[in-house]
Amino acid sequence: MLELTAPLWEWHFKPWQVLRVRTTLLALVILAVALVLVSNFGITMLAFLLLIAFTWSLRLALFTTRYRVNTEGLSRVNLWMTQSFPNTSIRRVVPVPGGIFVSQHRRPSRLDRFQGWLIPLPATDKKQIINHLQAVCATDQEVEA
Repeated sequence: MLELTAPLWEWHFKPWQVLRVRTTLLALVILAVALVLVSNFGITMLAFLLLIAFTWSLRLALFTTRYRVNTEGLSRVNLWMTQSFPNTSIRRVVPVPGGIFVSQHRRPSRLDRFQGWLIPLPATDKKQIINHLQAVCATDQEVEA
């Protein structure tokens, strides 16, 4: 697990503070879906489970996420779920407005939408984190060549 080594960088992304309008609209969409489910199914276990599944799928946009970069790779913790992206899997690092996109594919792929991570970066350490991840990506490419 990536949690064993001390983090080089660690930060929290709080969507309710950074993206207030977008997060509020998302909460309203969830409320509207809940009303539609209740009106169609009544108050049943199925409607409750569908609402939980819908909210769970949007958890990265709603709840605080802790990101960590250490010598073994990237990790993120959101709600009760920890996901890791080891350095050996990082093939491409692309700076985007407000953060970076990390992928396990060297070239853009249709699978990037599902397997890649869009990571919001803190303004203070942005350049250092990007340089570190690009160096990890370049080192991995040299090893494979």
